[in-house]
Amino acid sequence: MGYTEKIVDTRVFTVGYEGMGLDEFVQCLQLAGVHLLVDVREVPLSRKPGFSKKGLSAYLQSKGIDYLHIQALGCPKSIRNQYKFDHDWMRYTRDFLAYLRQEQAKELEKLTGIASQTPSALMCFEANAAQCHRSLITYLMAQAQPIAIEHLVRLPKIKKAA
Repeated sequence: MGYTEKIVDTRVFTVGYEGMGLDEFVQCLQLAGVHLLVDVREVPLSRKPGFSKKGLSAYLQSKGIDYLHIQALGCPKSIRNQYKFDHDWMRYTRDFLAYLRQEQAKELEKLTGIASQTPSALMCFEANAAQCHRSLITYLMAQAQPIAIEHLVRLPKIKKAA
């Protein structure tokens, strides 16, 4: 038996806006070549100016980036509340993956198809993808189809010479 490599045609980005302003966030997307931002928050509202659905969508459009909200891929309140109560990431992971597999298989398939056609980034709040449900979404996407996953991070601040 020989070793077979999977050919990866698709790259999917993820990004959290925690700690970023709107302009920095959009610049991060532009530098990565993102054409579609997929908002995977169950409730696409934010106390942070510019990151609620309507305002974000309009601003992205003005910068040449499309916006799509897929509410079904947000983490259900019952799972979020359990995590707030026990801080058990393993339980959260198990419960959220089960939810996606059992109830959102069609949405995952739809998202995987979209991402294979358009350079896309999944967005939520948390800066660290390892502590966000978007990493679990991309995990299942990668099980269905060979994809490269890249987690975008905040750009480093460059100090100007005095």
